[in-house]
Amino acid sequence: NIGKEQLGGVDVHCGKSGMADLCVEDDYDCIRKIREFLSFLPSNCHEEPPRKESSDDSEREDEELLDIVPSAPKRAYDMRRIIQAIVDDREFFELKPSYARNIITSLARMDGRTVGIIANQPMWLAGAIDVRAADKASYFIEFCDAFGIPLIFFQDVPGFLPGPQSELEGIIKHSTRLIYQLAHATVPR
Repeated sequence: NIGKEQLGGVDVHCGKSGMADLCVEDDYDCIRKIREFLSFLPSNCHEEPPRKESSDDSEREDEELLDIVPSAPKRAYDMRRIIQAIVDDREFFELKPSYARNIITSLARMDGRTVGIIANQPMWLAGAIDVRAADKASYFIEFCDAFGIPLIFFQDVPGFLPGPQSELEGIIKHSTRLIYQLAHATVPR
């Protein structure tokens, strides 16, 4: 017997299928997250994304960046710390944080301007791109392109995840879609 939660609950759609972008605590948290998400977007695809003043100096330097990436190439680190160090007010809005954790897709601001960030996460599968990560990045690129949101990439990636399971899942097809979306995006990157 399978219950409703196992069939289509929040854990399934946020963490396994990727059909949901975010898990929230309650209705109030949901409204707050929707407002935060919409604050990055223009009213429609023909307008520029809104600017928001920041308390950060756009010319600032963050000494923390010197220590985040380990000197040993096989040691993992949290890419979210790098994102926090460079974006306005150390704030970013991550989409699908529990799905395809080997890649981070988030909205943030730099010098008050909305940007989309795609970053490999070395703490999960060493940041290798599998089928789910390729799809997550592809859809995010398409989304940012539709709303005129420039893209920033942080890459520390060993490549596409090899192996029989990856081949059976269609890594070639999914990685090709990712490359296609990158090539056809019209936003600055």
